Amino acid sequence: MLSYRVAVKNDAGVVAQLLTELEHVNSLEQISERWERWSAVPENDVWLAYLPGGEIVGLAIVGISPSLYRPYPIGRLWALLVRERFRNRGFGRLFLSFIEEGFREKGCGLIELTSNVVRVDAHRFYESFGYSKSSFRFSKVL
Repeated sequence: MLSYRVAVKNDAGVVAQLLTELEHVNSLEQISERWERWSAVPENDVWLAYLPGGEIVGLAIVGISPSLYRPYPIGRLWALLVRERFRNRGFGRLFLSFIEEGFREKGCGLIELTSNVVRVDAHRFYESFGYSKSSFRFSKVL
């Protein structure tokens, strides 16, 4: 059974470590420096999923945005990760269900997420949950 909690600044090390599994390499110092700015936005959260003994299974980075073009806020799932050794055991499904319920409770009518084009297994996972490819995301490094 999984439990969930909102991460705090003291969790910056585990957050940095988990993000490396998504190929987002950040040091403890970098995550710690950004934490205050990130957490100053009340709609932003980093959720940790953990086992009864306290071992961290994964993380979800989420936010909520008001919308000018929709009548409801949009839930944004910036990252969802289950550690590799815990994959294919149902933890991802439990975690995503928990995140979706949180968005519902806050009045979101839509969830948007991005997934790296090479993460084909992740795409299949999201599609099995009812997500569909609905747009292209473009990015440019400045």
